[in-house]
Amino acid sequence: PGGDTPGTLTVTGDVTMAAGSAFEVDFVGNAADQLNVGGTLKLSSEGESQPKLVLRPNGGEGKLFKAGTYVIADAGVLDIEFATVEGLGDYLPEGNLVYADGARDTLTATIVHDLHPGDADLNLTTDVRDFNVWNTNKFTSGTDWASGDFDGNGVTDVRDFNVWNTSKFTSVTTPGAPAAGGQVPEPGTLALLAMGALGLLAMRRRKN
Repeated sequence: PGGDTPGTLTVTGDVTMAAGSAFEVDFVGNAADQLNVGGTLKLSSEGESQPKLVLRPNGGEGKLFKAGTYVIADAGVLDIEFATVEGLGDYLPEGNLVYADGARDTLTATIVHDLHPGDADLNLTTDVRDFNVWNTNKFTSGTDWASGDFDGNGVTDVRDFNVWNTSKFTSVTTPGAPAAGGQVPEPGTLALLAMGALGLLAMRRRKN
């Protein structure tokens, strides 16, 4: 599973995650990766570093994850203990990652809000901190949502700035209203930054 189209990986036997490894799950639109194990899925280790759970948003038009409950693991028996849970910030409050014991054990993640465009730090608002993330990583490749790639094409560029600029200073709870936190750049400053970004992009194109 992974990438632009979430998938289900099915294993008929048992699966054991190695100490210090990562269980990575991508969320795209209304779907998420899922690991389906016929036997025992062991996501813990004794006396060694525990695996970590990494939950990743995937950007791009029509790809921003939606609020809802997602099954990310399903097994005959789940043995779970993560060192850390990373990736969805305030969209996945503490307590919303739930293990359920039944005929089939499941691990579910309940996301409370649709992903807000340009919200790199996943705090439910698009603000100057998210601009700073974009600015730090601008014109680099191999990036993801957390490093300012808001359109999901693997590059942080002027198109991602445009995503941020369209949603700047709004939040998931008050769309269109100023978001709290952070110093708001002056309009003239934003214009200069955008022009500078376009100029750098044009220079790169001429050099290529």
